[in-house]
Amino acid sequence: MTAVELGITLPIVCVDNGGYGEIRANMEDRSIEPLAVDLQQPNWVALAEALGARGTSATTDDVADRVLAALEADGPTLIHLPIAKSVETPTV
Repeated sequence: MTAVELGITLPIVCVDNGGYGEIRANMEDRSIEPLAVDLQQPNWVALAEALGARGTSATTDDVADRVLAALEADGPTLIHLPIAKSVETPTV
């Protein structure tokens, strides 16, 4: 909302795994039934537009193009990037 009020050109990438993906992966790695890690998600594009920003959805293939377009827009642009719920936990 602040970026809208100030008219700041700002790409905002909202990476959405539906909740707490890293916590979910850690629970699954330990054979714990995932609990309270999947969250109800709003329509991010509609929410951005309701606040006066631009909103768009992206895939991993076109997110860079969406960011470049957002840098050319007047005002902020929220880019919703849905990803898979489960993520691989890196091994150290």
